[in-house]
Amino acid sequence: MLFYYSSTPFLITNVLLLIVFIPVLLVFILEDALLLSLFFLILDLIYIGSILRLCTYRVRKAQFFDDHFEVRGRDINKRVEYKKIGQVQRVSAVPIFANRTQIRIDLADDAPITIPGNPGNRKLKVDLYSWLSKRIQSKDFARTI
Repeated sequence: MLFYYSSTPFLITNVLLLIVFIPVLLVFILEDALLLSLFFLILDLIYIGSILRLCTYRVRKAQFFDDHFEVRGRDINKRVEYKKIGQVQRVSAVPIFANRTQIRIDLADDAPITIPGNPGNRKLKVDLYSWLSKRIQSKDFARTI
């Protein structure tokens, strides 16, 4: 496996932080510390927004191998070979509730798939977008020869 994405660690982290900060918010509300209460309320709302955003993503898990990739999630369970990829795009999102960089993979015969992150590979010293872009370009190059 070359690249791996899963939304589970992000979801667990946000839920744990929310569980920690809600009692802190309640303590400051009971202490009549308005400014600190407001700060933790905003923090809690950011974590709630992040949790909701992670739950709305279609892709929950993606694994990229040498000759194909597998995607699992809400209403999706696919195994796709790289030759079926039409185009790869880097999509920028608002970084408050979503990952800053997402990868959109346009498939030749199906709806596009958006990976809600851009995981890296430390061994290869490259991120998913760069690796897929090179992979697609080499596929196109091989077609023209």
